[in-house]
Amino acid sequence: MARPPSANSVLRNMKKQTPEPKTPIASEMFIPNHSGIAVHPEAVNTFVKKTDLLNNAYWQGHQDISSGITYSNMNASTTTWQTRISFDETEAENWTETSGELEYTGNFPASGVRKFLVTYSFLGEFYASQTWTTCFFRVTKDTGGGHAEVLGSLNGHNPIAYVYVFGVYVMRAIVSGAVIVSIESGDKLALQYGFYNSADSGTYNVGNFATTLIGSPSVDTGINMNITPADTTP
Repeated sequence: MARPPSANSVLRNMKKQTPEPKTPIASEMFIPNHSGIAVHPEAVNTFVKKTDLLNNAYWQGHQDISSGITYSNMNASTTTWQTRISFDETEAENWTETSGELEYTGNFPASGVRKFLVTYSFLGEFYASQTWTTCFFRVTKDTGGGHAEVLGSLNGHNPIAYVYVFGVYVMRAIVSGAVIVSIESGDKLALQYGFYNSADSGTYNVGNFATTLIGSPSVDTGINMNITPADTTP
């Protein structure tokens, strides 16, 4: 068994150690640097700079529908999807939007794939000619062969709550969703909404689809979409 070091040996080794430089916070008072601020003396020539970070990238858009839209003669028992939503861009870096299609323009890691968290929300109203009518939203991705639904992004409102007025069913819909999407160069994202009626057959109509709320003329919550990176390093 190895002989334990002597007291003199321990003291000699302690004298050889370089004390950690401190940033004074008061007279003879110091605090370790846990802030990550590289200019502090205890961090100079110590922190390793990260040089392979991926581009910062985010996007936010909003769309108001103040004039109600009507959709007529939709077939029951199937979801009728409408044209993808074109947004008013409010914040963007390394993402562009053209006619409702969103494309990432930043760099890619060696794998050629980045991951983003896509969230959306909708609060609005519409009336339907038949009960059990649901408003759905989904995120779609086009990899070159047309837009297809991103699995896990579909969500819809509860059709049970409604008010029957003048022969139609008035519904207030609250829909939100979130999904992580893998993006490669050239891929495009979009947000789309549609309607579904659970009747076995026949057609139905939806009217006054809007983001303004009855009884609250100053409220226009709109349709909102956000994209934030789910990765920061390759």
